[in-house]
Amino acid sequence: MIAENGQMAIHLPLSVARIGAFSTHTAHPEFVQKIGEYFTGLLGYQIKVENPYLYRTKAEVVEKLVKSHRVAVEMSVSCWRASRLGKAFKHCGQCVPCLIRRIAVEYHSLSLPEYERDLLGENVAALPPTDEGKRNVSELGEFAYAFSRQTDAELMFEYPDLINEQIDLNRSIEMYRRFAKEAEAVLSRYKGVAPILKFSGTAPATSTATKTRGRKRR
Repeated sequence: MIAENGQMAIHLPLSVARIGAFSTHTAHPEFVQKIGEYFTGLLGYQIKVENPYLYRTKAEVVEKLVKSHRVAVEMSVSCWRASRLGKAFKHCGQCVPCLIRRIAVEYHSLSLPEYERDLLGENVAALPPTDEGKRNVSELGEFAYAFSRQTDAELMFEYPDLINEQIDLNRSIEMYRRFAKEAEAVLSRYKGVAPILKFSGTAPATSTATKTRGRKRR
C-alpha cells in the first residue's frame, strides 16, 4: 500500500510547459499497476499495490491530522527542495508541492511558519514574470480555474492524461474540482495573490459527468 493524494499521484501537468520532467509519475496509477505486475513476475507471488487516497485531494487526506494530530503535520515534509534548505526551514515555500501543501493545511484553518519564503504573503502580482514562485502560483491558479469552470469535455481535451485505463475519469475530474474549490478559498484570502487569479465567483460550467456517471474508463 502507498499513501499519495490524488493530485500528486495522477499529477496532471499544470501547463503544457510542464509536460515531462516537471510532472513526475512515481505514484501514477499506471506505474503502480505495472510495478505490481513486475514484482509478481519477478517473485512468482501475486503482488498488488494499492493507493487508498487516489481520488482524494491533499486537503481531504490531511483533514483528520490537522484536527487531531497537528504535531504530525508539523513534522511532515512535502517540499521538493527540503534537502537543500538550511536547518531553520523544511519547506522552500515556492515549489508546487509547497503550495499544494499550504492550500491543504490552510483550508482547514491551520497556518504554519514553516516556509523559507512566505510567497503568498508577498505582492505576487508585482513580482517579475521570471520569478519562479510567481510562475508556480499563477499556473496553479489557472489550473484550479480550469477545473472550476470548464466542462468535462473541455477538461478531457485540455488534459488528455485524464484518459487512462487505470484512472476513473469521473472520479478524477471530481477530485480536481474539489481541489479547485480549496485553492480558490485559500488563495483568494491573500491580497498580493488575488489580482493574478481568474476566479470571479461565477458559477462553474455545466458538467457533462451526468452523461457518463457510473461508467469507468478502462
